Amino acid sequence: MMDINTIIAVSRDGADIDARELLEPETRTGIYALLHRNVSPLDRGLLRQLLLLEMQYRADESNPQDYFENLGWCGLLMYQIGDLDDVMLLWRAKHVTFDTAGGFDIQFLVGGGVDATINFLAMTRDSDAQDALSCVRECQEAGDFDNLSDWLAFRLAYYD
Repeated sequence: MMDINTIIAVSRDGADIDARELLEPETRTGIYALLHRNVSPLDRGLLRQLLLLEMQYRADESNPQDYFENLGWCGLLMYQIGDLDDVMLLWRAKHVTFDTAGGFDIQFLVGGGVDATINFLAMTRDSDAQDALSCVRECQEAGDFDNLSDWLAFRLAYYD
């Protein structure tokens, strides 16, 4: 088994990480803690892999709830990278369970910019893109994206 620093270094070098290295929620939490104030676009592949694992973890209600925050923490890190190609994966993460639908911030989807996200969703052929687009537009109209810098500061402090 690789330690957390090695996982991050190997991933940043462009190598795929064997999912077995990431199965333990404690390992994922450790990765998020190390990336928390130091996330890089080089971490995108690893974070996508981790988000999928967090989605599986949350979907299985038999798992301990000790790590329920990991889904949002991963979403926050992905928000900071802001790659539009992650919007639909983040939308699916928001809808893993009833609880995540309300607890996974819609702001996580707009790391690449609100208008850019809206344009991306409008052009996306994914079957869920129209629902995501409607939600993002409604949230924009409601002012949910008006103070993203304050929201980000709050979220960063929350996970410190």
